[in-house]
Amino acid sequence: MRRAAKARGRPGAPARARSRGAPFAVALAVLLFPFATAATASGAADQASEYAVKAAFLYNFAKFVTWPTEASDSHTGSFCIAVVGDDPVGDALKDLVQGKNLNGRTIRVESFADPRSVGPCHILFFPGRAAYSGKDALRSLSAPGVLTVGEAVDFTRAGGVIRLYTEEKKMRFEININAARRAGLHISSKMLALARVVEDAPQGDEKP
Repeated sequence: MRRAAKARGRPGAPARARSRGAPFAVALAVLLFPFATAATASGAADQASEYAVKAAFLYNFAKFVTWPTEASDSHTGSFCIAVVGDDPVGDALKDLVQGKNLNGRTIRVESFADPRSVGPCHILFFPGRAAYSGKDALRSLSAPGVLTVGEAVDFTRAGGVIRLYTEEKKMRFEININAARRAGLHISSKMLALARVVEDAPQGDEKP
């Protein structure tokens, strides 16, 4: 009876997410729970907790995406998550990944005030709207082997791979499957099962 009650404890979650995406959901839940409880216990602002949640999502994305071999071998043995702008998510990420590794690789977090100065990285995060300036700019920054993640409402439609958004007071994400393929990224079916999947027109095929 207790197990059945737990299965019904996620109102509004898509049925396919409950069935096929359980491992990813569990991984997220296990990782996110300590942040939520810590923020409540310390009386921290809701916004601080939100930064920690976003950092946890980024960290988990790294576990369920496979990068092309050439991208995996081009960062001197480390796994890099780059954050555009001076955003608290960067600090939350640094705290989260401290002492952790990904498949034996040290995880490093770098922040760049200007998106044009971003160096080689595996994940490139555009927090909020200020760090994102449209389709042309995004595509000029999108390179093979880079997982672009953003929050702007049109981020995935413009060619970004993943968009984080809030719905019913829960953090969710959508994936542009075409953008992922263009970047040479393989996204786990478990992760896709939890996402809202969207598509855009291939580069060069947009209508005027």
